Amino acid sequence: MVPSNLIHLPSLIHLSLFCAAKKWCQAIDREVFLWRRRDEELRQQQRKEHRIDRRRRVLVLVNPTSGTGGAEGILEETLAPTLRLAGVAFDQVVTRRSNYAHDLLATEDLGRWSAIVVISGDGLLYEAYQGIFRRPDWREARRIPIGVVAGGSGNGLARTIAFEVTKSDGFFCCFLFRHV
Repeated sequence: MVPSNLIHLPSLIHLSLFCAAKKWCQAIDREVFLWRRRDEELRQQQRKEHRIDRRRRVLVLVNPTSGTGGAEGILEETLAPTLRLAGVAFDQVVTRRSNYAHDLLATEDLGRWSAIVVISGDGLLYEAYQGIFRRPDWREARRIPIGVVAGGSGNGLARTIAFEVTKSDGFFCCFLFRHV
């Protein structure tokens, strides 16, 4: 017979495990809380960074010869009315020669624009990036959001970067993203 004033060994082990488990749960809860708070702070920061500053204009680069030559039509019929409806002012630049976008973005003050939208196939987007990375201030310039409206014939790059939302009126999709 076991005296009643002695603690049963299995009960002591169970109590010890329970206390350890409780400490682990508290530590996990604390880390999850901190992680969620950091995650929410990061999301808020990203939302702030991805907003288009409506006080500045958006630069729209159009390649009239890409694909079947419908990029200007996409701008006039779809993108321009959408930007106007959203209250976003824009500057339209139609490229007239090879490397036009490259030269423009390598030399212009990009602080005038809050974002760049390219209506073309893969070539003009490539030129735009090349121009940005040729700048002496490329580390800062690469942070400007760049969007692409698929205006080429195959639109392989646009389909690779994002998914095709719709093809009504020849307007695929426009997506903005940040550079890191």
